[in-house]
Amino acid sequence: MKKILQKLSALGLALTLTVPFLASCGADGAQGPQGEAGKDGANGKSAYELAVENGYTGSLQDWLNSLVGAAGTNGTNGENGKDGVEIEDIRITYEVSDDGTQYSVFQIFYSDGTSDIRRAELPPVVTNAETLKAALAEAESGDVILLQADITVGEKLSVPAGVTINGNGHALKQVSLTLSDRSVLKNIAFSDNRTENASYVYAHNATVTIDGCSFDSPDWDALQLTADVAGDIVLTVKNCTFTDSKDIAYRYIHVEVTDKEVAANADNGIKLVLENNTFVDITNCDEDAITICGVFKSNLAVSGNKGVDASEVWVGVRNADDANLAWTQYTASEIFG
Repeated sequence: MKKILQKLSALGLALTLTVPFLASCGADGAQGPQGEAGKDGANGKSAYELAVENGYTGSLQDWLNSLVGAAGTNGTNGENGKDGVEIEDIRITYEVSDDGTQYSVFQIFYSDGTSDIRRAELPPVVTNAETLKAALAEAESGDVILLQADITVGEKLSVPAGVTINGNGHALKQVSLTLSDRSVLKNIAFSDNRTENASYVYAHNATVTIDGCSFDSPDWDALQLTADVAGDIVLTVKNCTFTDSKDIAYRYIHVEVTDKEVAANADNGIKLVLENNTFVDITNCDEDAITICGVFKSNLAVSGNKGVDASEVWVGVRNADDANLAWTQYTASEIFG
């Protein structure tokens, strides 16, 4: 500071002049606009390039391989798992819930001293007409009703859509069943018609399956399957036996498309499947044993059927411009083969 004052004195400036000079400086100006961004710098060298510059002579792949370390030592073995348990005993009991649902109860005992209880819902116990009617009233699509005795019904009953009745070889007597779409009848012995001129089984505009059943002495038809609309309707009758021990049968199977325009349409989509059925006492039938109307030959699938004393089988097609049936006769061999 002393030297600075000496220089000022040499210039002939009094010390007091410095203070007004310093005090006259103005306030800081506003910040100027940002300058343009600088250009990108050159890319740096890779680790491999630096290694080459420092004397490495191998290839890039050799360099990459050199980065892989040696395999580590094996880890220690883990502890052995616990032995699995074995089933030592199963006890099966039966119970009925408060709402009447029946269960098989499985109590499972394991070798480690533990146990488990599992329940499986049972089909309704059907041993008489009342329990059959109750089971049908409560049944939903996918349910199976299992008969556990021969049953005399004495009336007409309806089977809900998608429900199966499995007769388990038992008989249904004096009954007419009306099937809904996707209904299934299995292993039922039908006998003793409910009343005069009543068929054992009816279905209308429904895809149905009748499998492994027997039908004796239908006073009208054993099966009466009808439709009056076009659509994907499949009528399947397989592994069934038809007899007429009382010599009263009218027909065994009656399939008819009742609307004349639908019946005349070869693309009506109505199909009939007859597989592995046996027809006995055919000559007893007042009509043809099998009457088919409105199902075209292209939609008729037959195989493995047997006819004892087979008569001619008639297949009718209703003309669109004629209210009367125009019958086309198929030979027995075309149905029974």
